[in-house]
Amino acid sequence: MSKYRESDPYTEELQGDCLDVSNLDCDDSGAVTRIYLSRYNVIPDAIQALSRLQHLHWSESEAREVPTVIATLASLTRIDMLRCLASGSLPSTISALSKLKQLYIEGGLSGSLPAAVGRMTRLDTLYISMCPLEGSFPSDMKLLTNLAELEISYTNLTGPLDPIQSLSQLQRIHLRSNSLSGSIPSGFSRFTRLNRLLLDNNLLSGSVPGKWAALTSLSVLALDRNSLSGTLPAGLGALRNVLTL
Repeated sequence: MSKYRESDPYTEELQGDCLDVSNLDCDDSGAVTRIYLSRYNVIPDAIQALSRLQHLHWSESEAREVPTVIATLASLTRIDMLRCLASGSLPSTISALSKLKQLYIEGGLSGSLPAAVGRMTRLDTLYISMCPLEGSFPSDMKLLTNLAELEISYTNLTGPLDPIQSLSQLQRIHLRSNSLSGSIPSGFSRFTRLNRLLLDNNLLSGSVPGKWAALTSLSVLALDRNSLSGTLPAGLGALRNVLTL
């Protein structure tokens, strides 16, 4: 991947919208594939002309809402929205991004986790942290069958874990420091690829499922600062790779 070329056909249009064209990456044909927008409060409509744009990095913006133009960038495979002040939920039209595989959001996002997230079925990574997010997992989360990494931490997320118990491809689950409640679903014992499970500092109750001996890939487990009761199942002792508990 090469840096931005002066011959790119969108140079003049993007410069007219006050974009720093040095923050673009291109493929060998000169098409823009990655763009870094730091401290831009407006994402210009001209970005829609970048038909091969795959990675949008938007950070440290003071915009008050998530720009709807993002949902029109059909070739996106990755979105980073980091340390932005945008409030409100993601636009429901974001589900139109059928190629999106990685979504990273840190700070700013509020409201509930939209059902549209569950319709982005190619997602393999969903990361949301330090947002005043509320509500529970939408039922459509069960459709994210390609999801390998799920992190929603330091939010106000509530409700049970049941909507994610069928996501058998999960390798990392980080759901620490939320307000999740209910019991740990027995379906978690089917996560045979899981290597990190962090559920600490929530409102979980009940006992740890007894079939966790099947989680032979598990290396990190954190369940502290919940209201779990009873004793750990005997099978958990067979997980010799577990580093923390």
